[in-house]
Order: sequence, then C-alpha cells, then structure tokens
Amino acid sequence: MELMQRNFENAITIPMGKQGRSLNQATSAGIILYEAIRQNYAEFCALD
Repeated sequence: MELMQRNFENAITIPMGKQGRSLNQATSAGIILYEAIRQNYAEFCALD
C-alpha cells in the first residue's frame, strides 16, 4: 500500500461493478495492455 501512496498520481484503476469481487494480477495486466494498444493502435501498427 505504501507504493500506491507514494505514486498515487500514476495509479491506474479498473472500474468494476458492485457484484465484482476482484481481479488477479494476470487478468489486470491483460486489461491494461489491451487498453494501451486500443488507445495507441495507429502508432502500434506503424511499428510493423
């Protein structure tokens, strides 16, 4: 928790419904990577 408090301005949150329990680390990483590629798709494709 101390790491989050020191770097709060760089924290990422994943919205979840009220019925959601929790996400494991691998699932969270997959969501974040998908969103990063989705938001930067043009630049991502230009790398080919």
